[in-house]
Amino acid sequence: MINCYSSGSIFGNEDVGGLAGFGTGLIVTSYSSAFVSGDGEYVGGLTGYGGPAVNSFWDIQASGQTVTAGGRGRTTQQMMQAKTYVGWNGDGQVDWIIDEDKDYPRLAWEGKPGQPIPVYSLSDFLPGSGTEDDPYLIATVEQFNSIGCFPSQWDKYYRLVADVNLVGIEYTTIGVGGKAFSGVLDGNGHTISNFTYQSNNSGVLGLVGVLDKNGVIKNIGLVDVLLRGYVDIGGLVGINDGKVSNCYASGTVSGDQYVGGLVGYNFGTVNNCHSSISVSEGWYVGGLVGFNTNIVTNCYSSGSVSGFSYVGGLVGSGYSRISVVQDSFWDIETSRQSWSAGGKGMTTAQMQDINTYLTAGWDFIGETANGVEDIWFMPASDYPMLVWEKDNP
Repeated sequence: MINCYSSGSIFGNEDVGGLAGFGTGLIVTSYSSAFVSGDGEYVGGLTGYGGPAVNSFWDIQASGQTVTAGGRGRTTQQMMQAKTYVGWNGDGQVDWIIDEDKDYPRLAWEGKPGQPIPVYSLSDFLPGSGTEDDPYLIATVEQFNSIGCFPSQWDKYYRLVADVNLVGIEYTTIGVGGKAFSGVLDGNGHTISNFTYQSNNSGVLGLVGVLDKNGVIKNIGLVDVLLRGYVDIGGLVGINDGKVSNCYASGTVSGDQYVGGLVGYNFGTVNNCHSSISVSEGWYVGGLVGFNTNIVTNCYSSGSVSGFSYVGGLVGSGYSRISVVQDSFWDIETSRQSWSAGGKGMTTAQMQDINTYLTAGWDFIGETANGVEDIWFMPASDYPMLVWEKDNP
């Protein structure tokens, strides 16, 4: 659903929304100014339940609703201002007009009074051209948050050149079902902090909602994340079909199904990553990955994990193309779990003994028998850590 709007009054019971009641399809550059009323649990200003919404809005005053499964709420005054709709007339095509402060946006073909919403491109907000040799550069929270307004640019290259703090920011998610992020997001060793979103009926939730098979996220630290959603919830990525490497996350994540500290549902690869996120509630809950169908390698998690069923310190559950958990361990004392569907249980003392890992073939600094990549190092009286953490304490 692209370039659509609704008005009037909507009444119903379950799954009631101003624009869509229930769905799994994608909503882009659309809005609702309708009054919405329903008796059930899933009632929202733009959508009642399900489908993701990109750069789409609803009127919280006219609707009488302060929540939605997708989209962003605005006051009536904000809904009548062109600055709300950055990116709507993208790619040089005028689809929308607005009579500033007098009316909601209208489709250009309707012939209503107004002026075209200003045409912007992502290069108006970010330096660079989005190529591998000249990536878009991100130095401020406003620059980072502008990416979500331009889904046509989600196949480009991005690089952080400073830490980004999302405190108090209504973050615009990058990558959703039907329009995954297929570019490269390189944190360049920087952090993104205070990513916060809480909604009981929101599915596929993460800093990047859905990462395409060609997408890459690397070298990012996610600090003090606070997420609550329904299904496919991960601090960094909700659904990963691409490559995630050299990333870490801290904070709190909870949800009903497929909930992971770093990744909710993993179809792709997760390599050289760690999570200290506290993960709770639901089914298929893991400290690093909620549900895994592919490869997790050279990773660890240290946060608390709890849930209803299929709960694991590193991975909640899953089936794997390699069908094996190899050379991996968990602490039977700190976890208070003597059994796992995969891996080998060790005492805390054994977990803090480098010989446990050398015998299993882990590649540490200072030895060559297990390889020369130097993936791990062993701090005194602690668990193994990834070598890149030395530069990112």
